[in-house]
Formats: sequence, C-alpha cells, structure tokens
Amino acid sequence: MTHILHERAAAAPQEIALTDTDINFTWAELADTCERSVNALRSLGLAPDARVAIIARNSAPATLVYLMARYSGVQTVAASFHLRPEEIRYVLTDANVHAVFCDESTRASVEAGCALAGITDVFSVDAPAGDPRSFTSWVATFPAGEVNLDVPGAPNVLYTSGTTGFPKGVLNPQNLTGTLRNYIEEYREPAGIGPYLTVGPMYHAGPIGSIRRLTGGRPLVVLKQFGAELVLNIIHTHRVSGTTMVPTHFAKLLELPADVRAQYDLSCLSFLDHTGSACPPAVKEAMIAWVGPILSDRYGATEAGTVCSISSTEWLEHRGSVGKCGSRFTAHVVDD
Repeated sequence: MTHILHERAAAAPQEIALTDTDINFTWAELADTCERSVNALRSLGLAPDARVAIIARNSAPATLVYLMARYSGVQTVAASFHLRPEEIRYVLTDANVHAVFCDESTRASVEAGCALAGITDVFSVDAPAGDPRSFTSWVATFPAGEVNLDVPGAPNVLYTSGTTGFPKGVLNPQNLTGTLRNYIEEYREPAGIGPYLTVGPMYHAGPIGSIRRLTGGRPLVVLKQFGAELVLNIIHTHRVSGTTMVPTHFAKLLELPADVRAQYDLSCLSFLDHTGSACPPAVKEAMIAWVGPILSDRYGATEAGTVCSISSTEWLEHRGSVGKCGSRFTAHVVDD
C-alpha cells in the first residue's frame, strides 16, 4: 500500500489517528476500515456524476464516511443535520445523490427524505451491528485492498442559505486540480505532529476541511458538540496543535472566568484558523493576547476556497483588515 494512512499504520499502528473522545481508531484500524469502505462504496455502482450525502452529527464514525468518499474520488454532499424530510428530499434531488449516510439521531428524517427522493441506499454510521442499515456491518463484509489514487479528486458540495427560498449547492474546490494522489501528497503532514481539532459541524467548509489533515497523516480529534471549557480540556489533554473556529466560539471561550481558563495549558496550540464571519476587533485582540499571534483569518472558503487571508501579526498592524487576496483573485474596491 502506498497511501499515507497505510504509511502511518506501518510506522505507528497503535497510535490514535481519529477520535471523538468516545470512539477511537488507531492508524492500523483507520487504514483497514478506509480501504474496506472504499470497496464498499464502489460496490454500489454509482454513475460518474452521482454523489453521496452525509447527514449526521460530528463523530468519529461519521468522519470515516467523509474519508471513504475522499479516497473513492466521489463527490460528497455535506448537509445540515437540522433539515426536515422535505428539505432533505430537495437537497438530495438537486445534488443528484444516490446514497446517503446518516446517524441514529438523524435516521428518521433521512429515511423519510430518502423515501420521497426514491433513494434506497441508506446507511447509519452508528447503528448497532446486525441492523440492516449499519454502516459498520456493511463495510466489514468487504476486503481491504489497494486504493487507486490515480483518479481525479472530487470536491465536496456544500449548501448555502438560499435567498430565493431554496439553498444553493456550491462545489467547494479544496485545490482539487489533479489526481487524488497529488491532492493527498500536497497536504502531507510531518510525522509526529500534534492532532488537529474539528470544532464546528462538518457540513461547513472550515470543519470539513480538517479531513485533508487526516488524509495527510495528521491525527484528528472530532468535537461532537461545542462546549467552551470542553474545548480547552481537549486541547490540553490531547495536545492539539491546530484547530478551526468561528468568532462565536472565541466569544464563548472568552466568557469563561480567568481562573477556569488558567487551568488549561494551551502552549501546544500553534495554529488557530478562523473563518465564517468577520471577527469583532475586541474579540480578536483578546484572543491574540491570550493564545499569542497564532490566529489566521480567512474569507470566502465555501464558495471559492480562501479568497483572502491575514495573519495575527499583519492584523495587529492593520486592525480591521481582511488581508490580501490569494494568487487566484484580485481585489476590486468600489467605495470607501
């Protein structure tokens, strides 16, 4: 095997690669399950233009589905777990989805929406063994084996809020311009790097982007549900070295009493990516004063990848700026 997951499995088979703090996968388990799941997905015989959808809350098993789709070269629709059956039907039909993966908390709504859309391939990532919808039981029936990485990389499809009554699907680029092998190698992480923490729901661009860290060989900790002190505890306990948050998360963290924040050692954190919306200057200043100049602000991730970005050092010199455009974009100023 040549892919990075298998490399990590050979070098450190018992090291935790993926966890939601309740369920853990070692590198050996992750490589094996990923290979089996790729074969399972291919057994569905999806048409080249067909997609799969994931409608589930954050968990290690749900992350496996994103990983499976990534290694299969299949476009993934990451949909909100708050959707009602009719809304699910619309998204599945609009996106040409042929298979859906849910969890037990979303199963009733997903099955109802799939029935409306005429989709029969539905799997629950946390259904008990023996359940006919169990993703785990289904995957276990397939062999592990070589994964073909010389196929085009497939972008995720994210749905934005609609201004005309319907949400709009966006092909999230994620720099997928060559083969899957090229994409994975581009994001190869150094061995021994500290885990990355997924904080927000994975149907958003920032959190789902953490999958590329895992495919690149970096351990991933997936937060099931946000809690300010819980986040600090996970960073402290798992020695998290990087994460992605939105300004609301920062505000909640800063609301914690100073003596509570002081209980947790965040010195392991070397990169704090934030996106989603403009961060109030006072909040950003307070975060930089607390964790250091490790914040990197990005805009436009859902629609076009990062359009512009700014580091903490640059922001302190130009407070309120959103930074410079990336190489693929040009700023066009139309008023003050």
